[in-house]
Amino acid sequence: MARRTPTGAAVLQPSVTNAITEAVLDELAEQGYARLSMEAVAKRAGVGKSALYRRWPSKQEMAISVISEFSLAQIEVPDTGSLRGDLRATLDTVMRWLTHPGSPGSWPTWWPRWPAARSWARSSRPWSARRSANAAW
Repeated sequence: MARRTPTGAAVLQPSVTNAITEAVLDELAEQGYARLSMEAVAKRAGVGKSALYRRWPSKQEMAISVISEFSLAQIEVPDTGSLRGDLRATLDTVMRWLTHPGSPGSWPTWWPRWPAARSWARSSRPWSARRSANAAW
């Protein structure tokens, strides 16, 4: 007899995760972190709150995860063959990140006041230290 593929809550659907991610970024852009709520994200994504809590234990963890994944996806390590070309490509990448709809101009207004920013900075420090150690200047 063939084994059946498990169904239900144990399987996280990428399409649902993507919808939630977009909803988090949109809510952060419109409401800021202080007014971000699991209810609003769930409603915007068209899912129940349980779909959020299956992925993240708290609002803070959800925001940190979504912002981190979004930001890392925007990073492009250029190698154009020249320092000038690399710097230009890096600046182009930064401009794309800053002007992307998911990274609105409102971030600087709420980011410094967000208590989770310190936690996020601590959690990203090992990554940035590895990047600095591996950078060839």
